[in-house]
Amino acid sequence: MGFVDSKSDTSLFLRWVGTVLIYMDDIIIISNESRAVTRLIHELGREFLLKDLGPLHYFLGVKCHHTPSCLFLSQQKYIRDLLLRLMMDGVKPFNSPMATSCKLSKVVGKHLSDPFVNGSMVGAL
Repeated sequence: MGFVDSKSDTSLFLRWVGTVLIYMDDIIIISNESRAVTRLIHELGREFLLKDLGPLHYFLGVKCHHTPSCLFLSQQKYIRDLLLRLMMDGVKPFNSPMATSCKLSKVVGKHLSDPFVNGSMVGAL
């Protein structure tokens, strides 16, 4: 497994290959065969400006921990950061069963005091 950064001095890397424009930013290469990964990175490096950043640790808020036999993915840090951002880091967990017969309506009920916060939370999930 490797993490390849194809950035030069900017975050956008464009390259014409024949008649095709290729856009690359970050590439994650995963394989059980480390020699195949090394070979692929070498071949890509012949056509594109690359920098091998080594084993993947974080990507899009997901922590990646690899062992010889498996790959563990965890969003624990992402969730903690989300709870901090929403000022919910001090709340305690509790069971909240949902009613199965509840009818939702856009015209009946209380308006939210700050709909942006709820929209932000839903968008982050």
